[in-house]
Amino acid sequence: SLSLVVSAYARARRPESELFQKVGDTVCKQANSLYPRVVASMIFAFGEVELRHGVLFYNAPGHVLKNLPSYSVDELGMIAKAYGKFQMVHLPLFDAITSVLPHRRLVADPSDQAYLAGSDPKDLLGAAIGGVEATDEGSANPLPPLPRVASLVWLLEAYARLTVFDAQVLQLLCDAIVARAQEISAEPELVLAAARGAAALSWAHPGLTALAATTLERSNGRLTVEEVEELNEVVQQLSALANEDAAQQAAATLFLEPRTRTRPTPQVGLGQPGLNALSDGIEESTIEANQKK
Repeated sequence: SLSLVVSAYARARRPESELFQKVGDTVCKQANSLYPRVVASMIFAFGEVELRHGVLFYNAPGHVLKNLPSYSVDELGMIAKAYGKFQMVHLPLFDAITSVLPHRRLVADPSDQAYLAGSDPKDLLGAAIGGVEATDEGSANPLPPLPRVASLVWLLEAYARLTVFDAQVLQLLCDAIVARAQEISAEPELVLAAARGAAALSWAHPGLTALAATTLERSNGRLTVEEVEELNEVVQQLSALANEDAAQQAAATLFLEPRTRTRPTPQVGLGQPGLNALSDGIEESTIEANQKK
């Protein structure tokens, strides 16, 4: 219930520091009885109002490491976003997230397309706080948990803010975001955040660059003037990175290409026979000179 209280205040953007401090103290005393949803919601709420509870943020990674299989991608995204916002580089926490993401379901299977096509993108994104994953609760065969696309963006943003570089995870997150373009297109600010994160890590993902460029073309007042300008700069940066990568690959390919080489013409003085001939000529000249004397 305490997590619901702070979540409500976080949604309203009301940073009641005394309230948050007391809730944080109480939750820390009950650390052994906490489950992932509560920890994630608490950390996320503190991050949204930019209030840091030292003890809570110090101990939360230990809870994640101990119960990693029980944490959903949404919950990991919520925690990562808060730590990224506070610039808290906790390497064991992000190493754990990095290790588990490749084994989690980030994109819908082809059999889920009917469900995705008939769903409201905002419903798929879920509430900003709460970590609810998209599942078809009314179906006799519920879908496997599918994280919100916002959670994927939060993870990418956190990696960028904290300069945590892992090529496999960056590729995985960008691929998943692009694969779910239909959902994220309803939230152009998420596209901006994802593109900004990729640019910060100099990760020129072609699909994400194209998605950002398309979003820029179709913004139509859905972004502020400042956001449009920033998105334009980010698209240019990603395009420049892509061109640079292409040039480097072309240069590397040219360097590695086998070349036809002609055998050089033997020259006197470069081999042992040539040295012998030159030595014989010098001896004959010396003998003739001595005879003339």
